[in-house]
Order: sequence, then C-alpha cells, then structure tokens
Amino acid sequence: MCSKYLLVSSHLKKSNMNQDIEFYNTVSIDSMSWLDNSEKLKLSADLINKELEILIEPFRQEKPDYKNEEKIQAFWNSYFLLIGYAFENLIKGLSIEKNRDLKTFYDIYKKKWSDYSKGHGISKIAKDNLSDLEKNEIKLLEKLETYILWAGKYPLPKQIKEYNTDKPDLFFDSNDNRRFNDLFVKIKNSLDKEWEKNESK
Repeated sequence: MCSKYLLVSSHLKKSNMNQDIEFYNTVSIDSMSWLDNSEKLKLSADLINKELEILIEPFRQEKPDYKNEEKIQAFWNSYFLLIGYAFENLIKGLSIEKNRDLKTFYDIYKKKWSDYSKGHGISKIAKDNLSDLEKNEIKLLEKLETYILWAGKYPLPKQIKEYNTDKPDLFFDSNDNRRFNDLFVKIKNSLDKEWEKNESK
C-alpha cells in the first residue's frame, strides 16, 4: 500500500514538473505574456502616479506642503521603478516577437539582452528593435534604466561614478507621465503589428 502510494506520488510530481517546464518554456518566449505583464505593471504605476499628482499639486500652485516630502519621494521612486519594469516587459516582448527564430529564453537573453546592463539596458534593447525612436524617447528610457538598476530600490548605486553619471536622471518632471504614456502606446503598437505579421505567415 505504502509503496503504491509512493509510486503514484512520484508519478504526479514528475507530471507536475513536466507541466511546469512546458509552461515556463512557453510563457518565457510568448510576447503576449510579456505584454500582459507590462500592462499590469503600468496599471499599478499609474495608480501611484495619481496619488503623486495630488501631493505635488500644492508645489505647482506655489503653496508647497513640506510635511508630505517623504511621501512624495516614496511615491516618486515607486512610480519610476514600476513604470520602468512595465517598459522592460514591453520592450522585451517586442524583442521576443522580432526574434521568433530564437526558440528558448536562454537564447534570446544571451544573444539579444545580456550585453546591455545584464539584460536591463532597455534603451539599447529598444534601439535594436525600433528604428523610429527619437532622441527624447531614448532619454526617457535611459532615465527609467537608472530607476530599474538602482534608484528605485537603493539609496545609492555600487560606485560613485555611476551616481555622478546618473544624477541628471534623478528628477521628477510633471510631463513624464504623459510622455511615458505616448511612448508606451508607440512601442505597444509596434509589438502588435509585429505579432500580427508573424501570425499571418
């Protein structure tokens, strides 16, 4: 009885493991899964931005409310981190779609992403996959890289030279949200077109 149970249990574990591997291999190179995750992250980022906009409005009206400074900084960092991750998922989804000949996640990471800040260099990955990126759009993505790599998570980067290089990106611009929305739509449209083209083959 006991040995039968162990055999069945072992079979179920192996079956579940095979299903997990199949699921992982399928989703990891499915551009639409990356897009879906991207849109969820953006939804969260946009909710934080709404709260941030309320808190910074007194500063726009030249009636600063300094008691909310720490809350503003917290929302600011979280917003840029999450919107950065949203773009990372979106851009990688586009890269996956443009490189359907690469059949595994390892292949695409090694051949298309790993040379760019260990896969987090979204501005360079975007440039590889979008021929119509403008300079100001690349600058926006470079700003988000700073938050993805350290500014959204840590008080300082590993080295002072990184801090000195990245310091110009550590600011909040009230137009950022609108610019991010426009760029998100542009990249998403490119991904959708690429997916439709590949599916029609």
